[in-house]
Amino acid sequence: MAGFGVANERLRALEELEREIGASLQSAGSVILELSKEKPQERHLDRQAAQFGAAVAKVEAELSAQIRYLTQVGIFWAPSYFVLPGEFHPLRCVSHLPR
Repeated sequence: MAGFGVANERLRALEELEREIGASLQSAGSVILELSKEKPQERHLDRQAAQFGAAVAKVEAELSAQIRYLTQVGIFWAPSYFVLPGEFHPLRCVSHLPR
């Protein structure tokens, strides 16, 4: 069952994405905490801001990849009730079709 392998891979990618979102929020929180100090340490701010930027870039890239994948597999070819038998019509979602 190759389909389960792809599904498991996608789920692992989403779990990693969730961890990366958490890391980016943690970095943002550290930046805000440092900025709230009377004398923030510029080196610490730079490091945390760089970590935040890297995490956001990684999240953006992975979300884009997930959206591209879902767009590719989300287009189904299903028979339409408005065309001749044997013809197929692309549908975005076939969940509304009677079973």
